[in-house]
Amino acid sequence: MPKPPLPQSRDERARAYLNVLFEINARLNYIPTLEKSDLPLGLAREVCQLQFRHICELITIGCLVIQGDYRRPFHDEYNPQNVFKGLSRLYKGFFPLSAEFQIENGVLVAVEGRQKHNAMTRSDIEQLWSNSGKYLHRLKIHNFFRPEHWAVDNFLPETNVTIERIKFLLNPHVIAMNDPKILVVAGLDGDHGKKPNLMFVNSRPDGKVDLTHFHGRGETPYWRGV
Repeated sequence: MPKPPLPQSRDERARAYLNVLFEINARLNYIPTLEKSDLPLGLAREVCQLQFRHICELITIGCLVIQGDYRRPFHDEYNPQNVFKGLSRLYKGFFPLSAEFQIENGVLVAVEGRQKHNAMTRSDIEQLWSNSGKYLHRLKIHNFFRPEHWAVDNFLPETNVTIERIKFLLNPHVIAMNDPKILVVAGLDGDHGKKPNLMFVNSRPDGKVDLTHFHGRGETPYWRGV
């Protein structure tokens, strides 16, 4: 079966990145519903860890999509740490950075790239992905009988903190597209307060900026009809 085409142009990459944010949003919104489910705590925790693992991988996919770089070793890699390490050698600003910004009369008057003190960092995402494996990979026979793997306390308070830290990172955030050189400003729920949003910020010689807005519905082969 032939491989699907990958987003190449800047507009294709913008829409693909929006799709990534739609899926992250859906997974983040799903996790809290488990608090009212009848699932045993161990199973509910496993479902949460699966969502976090996917979210870490989606953030990684988003970093690749923004750069439009799909060559080796990226397209065969599944560990976010290895992908981030490779991207850091090639591109500045490749990882999302939590941001505060203000737009007045179509002019971006302030962008503060400082990291919010409790937002997820690159190393946090790497660690979250790595830690999820101990809950999802149980084939080692001794793991099955370890009390910490099945007799769990209420994990939801810690889970809710992780959700908030991911939202602090991504809502809103900036990420640099390096070819062409464009600042991408995006968020999880900034499009009329409900849907992910994305815009390109192009600096002009007169000090003003041109803004290009993108909207989407979460249409990917994996996640349709949001």
